[in-house]
Amino acid sequence: MKKTNLEMLREGIKEIAKNHNARFFDELDNDGQISVMDNSVPTLADVGFLCNDLNIDMRNIQTNIFGIDVYVTSEWLENHAEKEFKGLCLWQSIA
Repeated sequence: MKKTNLEMLREGIKEIAKNHNARFFDELDNDGQISVMDNSVPTLADVGFLCNDLNIDMRNIQTNIFGIDVYVTSEWLENHAEKEFKGLCLWQSIA
């Protein structure tokens, strides 16, 4: 079944969090951000791969002491969210 970029953003962050034994928070509907509560380099790399797949600008990824936040802009929501996902999925676990 084909998925939209928005669906894959939500599913991807959830899978990345699971793969790194971390929690995630989806606040896209409230304040335009989705987060993984782990700021390690491998987790950041996976989030970067996911965002690259989704055409989310790397400047919209921010780290802090709590984890990694991805800020989704209204421009991305208008121009990319509902398009069919066609990413490479380098962030997915192969196990």
